[in-house]
Amino acid sequence: MDRYRQQMLLPELGPDGQDRLAGASVLVVGAGGLGSPASLYLAAAGIGRLVLVDPDTVALSNLHRQILFREGDVGMLKVEKASRSLHEFRSDLRLEAHACWLSDENADSLISSVDVVLDCTDNFLARYLLNRMCMNLCIPLVYASVAAWEGQITSFAFDTDGPCLECLYPMVEDGALNCNALGTIGVVPGILGLWQANEAIHILLGQSRLTGRLLHIDLLHHEMREFQYNVAPDCRCRLPANRRHEPDLHQAVRLLTPAEFLASCAVEAGQRQTFSDAARGSYHVVDVRPASEAPGLEGALHVPLEEIAARWTECVSDRPTVFVCQAGVRSLTAAQLLAEKGKTAFSLVGGLSALNELQRGRS
Repeated sequence: MDRYRQQMLLPELGPDGQDRLAGASVLVVGAGGLGSPASLYLAAAGIGRLVLVDPDTVALSNLHRQILFREGDVGMLKVEKASRSLHEFRSDLRLEAHACWLSDENADSLISSVDVVLDCTDNFLARYLLNRMCMNLCIPLVYASVAAWEGQITSFAFDTDGPCLECLYPMVEDGALNCNALGTIGVVPGILGLWQANEAIHILLGQSRLTGRLLHIDLLHHEMREFQYNVAPDCRCRLPANRRHEPDLHQAVRLLTPAEFLASCAVEAGQRQTFSDAARGSYHVVDVRPASEAPGLEGALHVPLEEIAARWTECVSDRPTVFVCQAGVRSLTAAQLLAEKGKTAFSLVGGLSALNELQRGRS
């Protein structure tokens, strides 16, 4: 216990609290700008077990904000390298690494084995899935997001009558952006990731501070604001527990990571995988960007987002449909529009920006 002597002097923690942390398990979904500092400081605090979930590989452009990685790690799976770095930092830490995207198929088994979940993802569909599964299993969830110089954080208890993510953000809006679309300075996810670790520790000690409170930080103007929010009257979280599993729109929308997308390419050994290879492969690809933004992609159907509602039948094929745009926001909206017609569709996570970044990391 000598390692934790300084924090055990805190009256809110003490030896008993340190024992609680040592016996706790935390799931960190996303090992990037938020997940890297959160995982490191949870390990530093003495959390007994960490479960890391992230399907992506390290890219050079990640390094300004993802502090678990170094230049020599480019191209490696994030969860594998993060696990090595955390083990070097603390050898007795129990770690599980899952190089996959969170899905309806694996979420239950991953979440049910932990005491707290940290949402360190960068898209709302994954956030909604985490929200729904944590709600069903009554596992506390700590949410944070960043864009440009700003970030926000809150937590959801689920063992009380408090609000959930869908009370705060009832639906994805086309204007919703993330750090991939707007960029960000590395200290923003660093601060928010540390705040997530801090809130997770408070929850494990029975001292949650953020339920029903959204804290917004603006590091460009050095300002902080707090917003109170309540349970939305028509939200899923108001339903009896036995009705929360009923299907919803989001279950007809699937996420497809850039790595999974490129894996569908049929190319000869040594050749660089390209978008057009994938478009001719396993998926029916629909580019929803306007013609004024970019020329249509080779091998893809071009249907601007504003025309999807009228031309949705063109988006249905004997192959799975995957919508793409520049940052993965409009494609998510398009997938939801197709879901309203009873059709399952994929949205490319992070859009073409993330796909191009992955290709650069592999070249």
